[in-house]
Amino acid sequence: MFPRKLVSFMENMLYVGIVGQVLRIPLEDLHYTIYDHFSSKPKIAESNFNMVKLGYEYAAENLEKKDRFETKSWRRWKAIFLPTVTMLVV
Repeated sequence: MFPRKLVSFMENMLYVGIVGQVLRIPLEDLHYTIYDHFSSKPKIAESNFNMVKLGYEYAAENLEKKDRFETKSWRRWKAIFLPTVTMLVV
């Protein structure tokens, strides 16, 4: 059994992947953002990206996009997205 705090962090990264896919953020940009954000902790970056990828793939296979919203120029505002999404889903 994982500690609850760790499970919450893992769930948040799963949601980052789901939101990223729904907004059509390229998975490569999410990869870049996570590894940049956790650059001093490569194992954590890898673990977080694996959860993001699971959420992204789940959303791609199971969710139907019905809105018109997408992102552009993702890497310009990457520093805002990751902390904001994780705060929203906590």
